[in-house]
Amino acid sequence: MAGVFLSYSSEDRERVALVAEGLRAEGFEVWWDREIPVAVTYEEYILQQLDSAGAVVVVWSPASVASRYVRWEAQRAERRRGVVVPVLIEEVDLPPEYFLVQSADLTRWTGDRSDRESGSSTPT
Repeated sequence: MAGVFLSYSSEDRERVALVAEGLRAEGFEVWWDREIPVAVTYEEYILQQLDSAGAVVVVWSPASVASRYVRWEAQRAERRRGVVVPVLIEEVDLPPEYFLVQSADLTRWTGDRSDRESGSSTPT
């Protein structure tokens, strides 16, 4: 079981790696799809990780908003257990169900854990 499940678009893999590294450096166990074991059923394994995670960090960008997989993972985690933590890595119009949810704004974050400039914001 992962403490934190990262939901993101593969187009954002480089930026999401910074988020994964930052969370791990803070002591969180992180799972993302770069760690799928060989010879397992992809969908079943992801679903197992998603449903057992203590938190699902949804990394929002134009690519992830357009991804039906990211939206599905976010909806499942929110509706079933209310464990979604939204993170913005780019300015984006969020899906309606997440527009009024406070998001962590990492749009200018470069991976420096001492950077207190990045913070929370409500998208406009």
